Amino acid sequence: MNRKEALSLITIMFGGTIAGGHAFLSGCSRSRPDTLLDEDDMAFLNEVGETILPETSASPGAKAADVGRFMNTIVTDFYTDEEAAEFRGGIFKINGISRNRHGNSFVRLAPEQRHAVLLELETEASDDPELHYYTMMKQLSIWGYLTSEVTVREAFNYHPNPGRFQACLHWEEGDKVMYPRISGDQAKGYAVHHMVRKPVRVGD
Repeated sequence: MNRKEALSLITIMFGGTIAGGHAFLSGCSRSRPDTLLDEDDMAFLNEVGETILPETSASPGAKAADVGRFMNTIVTDFYTDEEAAEFRGGIFKINGISRNRHGNSFVRLAPEQRHAVLLELETEASDDPELHYYTMMKQLSIWGYLTSEVTVREAFNYHPNPGRFQACLHWEEGDKVMYPRISGDQAKGYAVHHMVRKPVRVGD
C-alpha cells in the first residue's frame, strides 16, 4: 500500500473529503519555506494519534509511527492556508478543552481523560458541515499510520521480496494478514471458494 492507495482507502472511510488530498494526488505542493508545526506541535499530535490508534500487544501505536511528523509534512506541503489555519488552531482548542474539562493540557492528561476529550470532539465534528480540525487530525493519523514503516513491518505480514509464487499457504486464526492486498476475511473466502481445507494467505 503506497500513500496514494492509503489516501483512497481513507477517502472512502470518511465519505469523500480529505483535506490536502487533491493537492497530494496532483503532486502540487505549496512550497512553503518553513514547516508550519514545531517539535512540540508534532509531539502533541503524536499523543492525539496514539489516543486514536493506541499500541496493543499485536501492533504498534500511532506514536511509534511518528504520525505527528507525517502530519507536519502534509499540512505544510499540501494544505491550503485556510485548512492549515484550521488545523493549527485545533491544537490550541484541544488544549483549551482539556484544561476546561480536566485542568491540564492534553499531553498531561491520563489516557482515559484524553479519550473523553476526543470522544467529545468526535461528536462535535460529526455535526459540523465544514471540515473540522479533529477530522483532519484523525484522517492524517490513520493515513500516516497505515503508510509508516513500523506499521507495515509489525502490524502486517509484510514481505518486500516474496520470491516464487505460492498460490495456497497455511493460514490460522490470529495470523497477521498480508500487507495490504488481502485481509483475513478475504483469505477465508478464497479458501472456501477453492475448497481448500484450511484458510490461506498469499505471498508468505
